[in-house]
Amino acid sequence: MKNKKKIICLSSILTLLCLSSITAFANSSWVWISETRPDDLLPFVIAGTLIIEILAVRFAAGIKKLRKIIPVTVIANLVSFVMPYFLVAVTVQMEYETDGALFTLEDTLEKWPTYTVGLSFLIMTLACEMPIVYNVLKKETDHHKKLAWVIIGSNILTTVLTAIVERTLCYGRW
Repeated sequence: MKNKKKIICLSSILTLLCLSSITAFANSSWVWISETRPDDLLPFVIAGTLIIEILAVRFAAGIKKLRKIIPVTVIANLVSFVMPYFLVAVTVQMEYETDGALFTLEDTLEKWPTYTVGLSFLIMTLACEMPIVYNVLKKETDHHKKLAWVIIGSNILTTVLTAIVERTLCYGRW
């Protein structure tokens, strides 16, 4: 049991390190080299994420009510995907002088030259999705800890996969 906890802890730390940015380029400008931007991948990433998370909750957590799993997972994922863009929009709005005019989502994404998925995205995803999915579906199982770990594990998996896709298909430089 102690080895299992050590493996989980080490895996979590390695995952977080992979998602963390290590280098800082102060006063540099980011230039996207690829034509594909992270927001271009969003529909595909959302579809893949939903499939993985729905199947994980259904089969790994053993909850049989797909009619309940699907809408809860969709709502939780919409919240977790919208929140980073909302925070980026607020940050960009505060950072640039706009004379009271609001940036559109397209303007925001053009001025925010970073990858969407990272450590903060993972933390935000867990903070948004965990309470929604867990609290709605916990009545459907007697194994509450298992449900919680499946939700956490599937979100870590989908976030890592999204980061890999994003960094493979979208690239830029400072």
